[in-house]
Amino acid sequence: MPNVVRGKTRKVVQLVGDIDRQRGRNPPQTFAKYRLYGTDLGTPLDFGPSHDLWFLFGDAWTAVRQEDGSLKPKIDLDDNSALTFPYNKHHPFNADPVGVAPPNVTAQNLDRTFELEFVVAPKPDQDQGYATLEIPGVTLLTSKVPTGAINTPGGVYVFATGKSFVEGGDPAGIGGTNVSWVARWSDLTTLKTEPPYLFSWGPFANYLVPAVGGMDDGTGTPGHPTEGAVVWLWGTGFPNRQSSVRLAYVPLNQIGDSQEIVIDGHHLFDIRSNAWRFFRNTDTGISWVDDESQATPLFNSCSVGEFSVAWNKYLGLWLMLYQCGNPRGVLCRWAVHPWGPWSDGIIIFEPWGDNGYRHFMHVPNLDDLSDRGRENDWGGEYAPIIIPRYTLGSGTTTKIRYTMSTWNPYTVVIMESELQLEGDGIFTILARALEKALSRVLSWVRRLGR
Repeated sequence: MPNVVRGKTRKVVQLVGDIDRQRGRNPPQTFAKYRLYGTDLGTPLDFGPSHDLWFLFGDAWTAVRQEDGSLKPKIDLDDNSALTFPYNKHHPFNADPVGVAPPNVTAQNLDRTFELEFVVAPKPDQDQGYATLEIPGVTLLTSKVPTGAINTPGGVYVFATGKSFVEGGDPAGIGGTNVSWVARWSDLTTLKTEPPYLFSWGPFANYLVPAVGGMDDGTGTPGHPTEGAVVWLWGTGFPNRQSSVRLAYVPLNQIGDSQEIVIDGHHLFDIRSNAWRFFRNTDTGISWVDDESQATPLFNSCSVGEFSVAWNKYLGLWLMLYQCGNPRGVLCRWAVHPWGPWSDGIIIFEPWGDNGYRHFMHVPNLDDLSDRGRENDWGGEYAPIIIPRYTLGSGTTTKIRYTMSTWNPYTVVIMESELQLEGDGIFTILARALEKALSRVLSWVRRLGR
């Protein structure tokens, strides 16, 4: 079995903010244009190669202009007192902006000046500011975000984690706990989805990553061996970054099906249909069960938080990216099948060795990259989300592009990592060991030099 080995990693472009502090230039100027100071995540929603590519972002911050002209971020809390402009005036319990990349931005020209446009919402007596995604009855404020989106023959579906609430009431609302949701987005001229159905309050309640498989769309993304076209769904539970990854699927034509929950004659909400199946792997073999609690982890790691999975047609493999505290950095795993077996993780981005810290991620007292007022907060990599449209490749080599959040400064960048297939001969093993040793030495030399 060939292996993916670490290649080259670099920052390609910054997507959010008024200045790229690393490169000393003004784009993307999202505060000047949209009143958007910073945000995180950035999950792609692809409408096809001749159409726009949308990005669904996470928690958004505006800012206050200081006397010296600098911007100080305004970090709003998850309560009614903080619901101020630029949140949607009539739907204030949502704060996740949507960016749009035109179809003329391709994998080949991504290195050139690339600026997202953001969907805007007119505000009375104010400049236009960024608009935010709304899922009826679900608050998407702090740490409650869209985690994935897919375009299917039956429409666009958004996957999210959030809290339910009563329209016009407290965002904490019903139950007070985060759960995961699925919503059809039928009217793309607005940022409001149809009412969602509840997907999970258990092992899939935190972070959902969908992919459409088995369609004749030119990507070669595998479907289910017996079901054909399906929606694959990887998920994690709470607490965040303390969970393993599990897998589910549903036939593609049943992704919108749900069941109604009615108590005392009152409709409360819909929940997922019984068409979903969950992957279970035991000593007796692999099975697909209808009981979510019986789903088993795909590999031994209990620290996965924000992550992504995508089919790489150049390697003929599924790739999974996630950040990890031990070992530190962005890790990549790969598998032939959605359920695995998944490889061990390799580090494709290490914050010191790959020019993260002191280049575009803040280190207290050692650089001037920090958001104003957050000088003591370290930057940190998280939410590596693969962008399949911007993937390059030939033969046994591929360059994957992925959004990555940096915490301080509070922004999102597009990263690039080069991967290639190699055999497991003795020379490959020796070369890999030497590469790792050299990387450690260079990392220490860089630190000493600072």
